[in-house]
Amino acid sequence: MNEFRKPLTQKEKLTEKCDQMWSWVVKIKSGFICYYPGCKNGATQSHHIFPRSCKATRWDIDNGVASCTYHHHNTAHKHYELFRDIIVKKYGKEQFDRLMKKAYSKVTDESFVDNTFNHLLSEYDKGFKRLQDLLGGDNGNGMGKS
Repeated sequence: MNEFRKPLTQKEKLTEKCDQMWSWVVKIKSGFICYYPGCKNGATQSHHIFPRSCKATRWDIDNGVASCTYHHHNTAHKHYELFRDIIVKKYGKEQFDRLMKKAYSKVTDESFVDNTFNHLLSEYDKGFKRLQDLLGGDNGNGMGKS
C-alpha cells in the first residue's frame, strides 16, 4: 500500500470489492472468451459497455464484456463506435437501448453498494459452480477431479 495514500473508508473498500467481483463475474459468465468476433485470445479483462461513472450499471453484469488485453485497449477504448456496433450486433439494439436507459438513470438508494455486493457474490458463486462443473468438479485442491 502507498504510505501516502489516506486509508479507505468502509464504503470505498466495498466499492473496490464490488469492482473486483464484477470483473470476475463478467469473465466467468463469458467462459473467459473475448467479446470480439473471431478472437481466439482468452479473456483476461472486463470492460464496461457504459462507463463506471454510470452508477446504475457500474456493477450490472449485463453492462460488461470479457476481453483479451488487445481488444480491450485497441478496440473498446480507442474505437468506441466499432465497439458499440459489435455490442449492438451481439446483444441486439433493444437490449443495448434498455441498458443505456438504465445506465443514465439516477441512483438514489443509499444501500446500493451493499445490495450490489451481495448480488455479485451470489452471481459469482453460481458462475464459479458452473466453472467447476465444466472442469469436472473439485477434489478439494481447486484443480478439478484428479
